[in-house]
Amino acid sequence: MCGIAAAYSFDHSRDVASLLHQMLLAQSNRMSYSAGIAVFDDERRNDYLITRDKGLGPITTAFGNDEDRKERLDKLEGYLGIAHGRYATSNANERVTVRQKLAMTQPYINNSDIRAESFGIGYNGHGANAQNLGDEIRGAEEGYHIR
Repeated sequence: MCGIAAAYSFDHSRDVASLLHQMLLAQSNRMSYSAGIAVFDDERRNDYLITRDKGLGPITTAFGNDEDRKERLDKLEGYLGIAHGRYATSNANERVTVRQKLAMTQPYINNSDIRAESFGIGYNGHGANAQNLGDEIRGAEEGYHIR
């Protein structure tokens, strides 16, 4: 089972990345495959509203050693965020590259120049019928692109 966390600084005065990291640490028995943190700040200029960092391995090492972790978390400026630590129950025994493992690391984000189209999502588990749903959507007349 994965570990999921969320944090919001009501007065927007605090960056929540280190708090999210601590929340994942408190659930560290739930994750050993990868971890990621995504934060939002609507006052971020000339950049996407959501930034993310992620890494492979247990939460204790996914963001590097103490010095690297502090630097990486400090770069995640935002007053609202989600975090996810993966305990792989699917694809865990398959031979995949590091790039593929990182691609499976949550939270997933979609950044857009249109504010309403920017979002981050983390979830626990997997859709048993995901392939069927994907085939159905791709076969639709509109020909949706799925990534």
